[in-house]
Amino acid sequence: MKKSWRALIGVAVAALTVATPLIAAPAAVAANEAVVVCKYTHTPGEGEVLQVVIEPDESSLGEGFAGTFPYEFTDAHFRSVAIGYADQGLDITDCPGYQPEQPDDEPLHDGREDSFCTMPLNGTRTTVVEERSGVRTYVWDGDSWNPQDTWGEWVEVSTTVTDDPACAPLVVVLPALFDAGATPPTCEDPGALPALGTFANVTLTWDRPFDGPGTYTLTASTAAGYTFPDGTTVKTKTFVVLDAIGYQSEDPEAPCYQEDEEPPVPVVLATPTIDDPCGTEDDVAELPAASAGVTYQWLDDEDPTETDVIALIAQGYEVTAVPAGWEEADAGVYLFAQADLTDVRCPIVAGEPPTTVPPPAAPPTAVLSATGGGDVPPALPLAALAALLLGIVAVAYRAASRRA
Repeated sequence: MKKSWRALIGVAVAALTVATPLIAAPAAVAANEAVVVCKYTHTPGEGEVLQVVIEPDESSLGEGFAGTFPYEFTDAHFRSVAIGYADQGLDITDCPGYQPEQPDDEPLHDGREDSFCTMPLNGTRTTVVEERSGVRTYVWDGDSWNPQDTWGEWVEVSTTVTDDPACAPLVVVLPALFDAGATPPTCEDPGALPALGTFANVTLTWDRPFDGPGTYTLTASTAAGYTFPDGTTVKTKTFVVLDAIGYQSEDPEAPCYQEDEEPPVPVVLATPTIDDPCGTEDDVAELPAASAGVTYQWLDDEDPTETDVIALIAQGYEVTAVPAGWEEADAGVYLFAQADLTDVRCPIVAGEPPTTVPPPAAPPTAVLSATGGGDVPPALPLAALAALLLGIVAVAYRAASRRA
């Protein structure tokens, strides 16, 4: 390193000697006054070496010295620069291109401390102490030696944990759902899992999707910085979903008791009696007689010409075979559909007078004489009224006889 300094000194001196003089000397110089001279010598293997000497008088500077400094001249030491008089307090540091020795490298040490609440919060504080080492070196910038620091990585030296109420965790209440059980089963339906809601700072999760009766695990977890009242942050609970209870007939006191059902009694549907001959005299429509487990009725009891019949099957009975003409309309209901009664005239047989139905007798109209007064027999109105009533009774009888 020192060899390179000396090389730099020679370059610097050459530049400075052509610049503005470092020290201005008086125009008139007293004869034979001692002078400070910077001598730059070359040593084999060492390069240029700077040293300072005091010359007894300026005559050693040669004939070219005019009394101004710095003054460069050549002597037996290769190159020399006079920088001023001895009584001006000059030394080697005032020589052009002087470079002090490089300072030695310096070891560096640094430390830091980090204190924080232990996470998750548990009422303690953690303190971590770290250190690092480095070295300070010096770099010449042409005028002075500048320090440069190089650091290593931080290394943890110690960790301590102390109680600190300020670091206590926040308490969150466990949802009531966690203490509930699975929905109980019924006689016909299996049980079920309760629905999970959304809760602040608590997360609820099942271990698997619901797929019917079986065992499931519910996990409750707190958010960071929270605990349950007992200080824990995670809890689990097992839920058992049961299958449907099903009906039983052994114990009347036990759930889902149901007496054994007797097998249904088979019944046979009867065929209604329907006869619709020509004319209106002999029409017949009769319901079958009710039997065990079966009752019959007209589909429309208000219409005398309607002959559709329905059969109602009582509970505990069933139709094992449906006869022709019947069809199942609903559970326990059968329909026998047929054409309504008609009044088609009977064909006329040769040699027989056609059968006619006399119209109801109209009441006689009183005939007045041309002169404005005619005598009406007293019995005539009564006879007309009797004939009218007789016609009404005949029509009603025929209607009733058609759907007995």
